[in-house]
Amino acid sequence: MANFRYTAKNEDGKAVSGLLQADNEPALLRILSEQGLFPIQVTVADDAERKRIGSRKRIKSQQIGQMFGQMSDLLRSGMPMLRTMETLEKTAVDRGMISVIRDLREGVSEGRTLAEAIADSGDVFESLHSAMIRAGEEGGFLEDVLDNLAQYIERKDELRGRVLGMMLYPMLLLTIGGLIIIALLMVIIPRFKPYFVNIELPVLTRVLFFVSDFLTGHFVLLISIIVLLVVAGYFAFRSETGRLFLETLRYKAPMIGNINRAVSTTRFCRILGMLLKNGVHILEALTISRDATGSMALASSIDEAIAAVRDGKPLAAPLRSSGQFDIEITEMIAVAEESNRMETSLVSIADSLERRTNRKIDITLRLIEPLILVIMAGLVAIIAVGLLYPVFILSQSLQ
Repeated sequence: MANFRYTAKNEDGKAVSGLLQADNEPALLRILSEQGLFPIQVTVADDAERKRIGSRKRIKSQQIGQMFGQMSDLLRSGMPMLRTMETLEKTAVDRGMISVIRDLREGVSEGRTLAEAIADSGDVFESLHSAMIRAGEEGGFLEDVLDNLAQYIERKDELRGRVLGMMLYPMLLLTIGGLIIIALLMVIIPRFKPYFVNIELPVLTRVLFFVSDFLTGHFVLLISIIVLLVVAGYFAFRSETGRLFLETLRYKAPMIGNINRAVSTTRFCRILGMLLKNGVHILEALTISRDATGSMALASSIDEAIAAVRDGKPLAAPLRSSGQFDIEITEMIAVAEESNRMETSLVSIADSLERRTNRKIDITLRLIEPLILVIMAGLVAIIAVGLLYPVFILSQSLQ
């Protein structure tokens, strides 16, 4: 991904400029076109600008959500935008957040819109943030958009926090159990080997001795290979092909695949319903909500849906034919289209899907802990049987 600085004109003929990330210049032109912008000049951001953006301390999404919520309250009370930004800058505590708000205030004071100033902030904000804020500014419902963004970020952080909190104990079990098994293979098993020289060993014991000898003799090599694989995987999954492959694994993985797909679908339905409720045109709402899915496969399906809607066709049909959305969801969207209640129905679908997804997450995480315990107990039992069976054979031969 590269940073591109662009100057373009919107549908009203007003010149706008900003900074966007894209794989290449054609990809950037496509993004601008989807946003209803006509590019005039496109240049690669200079090294100094990339360095300035990249050197900024990572801002937590929780801080971004709090800023959006506070900004919504201040604007709703009638406070002008610049004074709102000054107030937020004075009340902020974190130095990194103060720097972000200052940059936004300076951008707005120079005549840019809030969406353009956010787009210029590099990777501090998601592309979804600037797209939704731009729609709110153009439609005159910026306060509602900021409030909904704050709630969206809060929900996402809450879900991430719950998952991480519930995964802490299973990961601790997995780490301790793995260390115990490695210690058994590298320390305990080699001490039994001299006692079994003169007897015929069963297959299980021979396998255990082979694994033990391999770990003991090539431990540093194995660690080096693992590190190299991790580094290579990191760079491989940064490419578009790698991200698509990783996403395929995420969506087809047992137990968690359906959960990942449901989370992406929930985001799409909620953002689309929220934008339609605030009067955003269906094509622009679909373009913005596509970025909220966080899924390349779902985004591709939504692109097909956008093309179909542009040709006057219903939304549910292309979503159903893509195979990326559950039939239940597409049928509910079809009913909502027929009853002309898309904006309210989509939010209801998102609420219902979010509740079911949370229950699935709870059940899955509760199953992971006993599953890890069973796996670790099984491995320890295999090691115990592999060592005790030759001892039994040896005792029989001595009688």
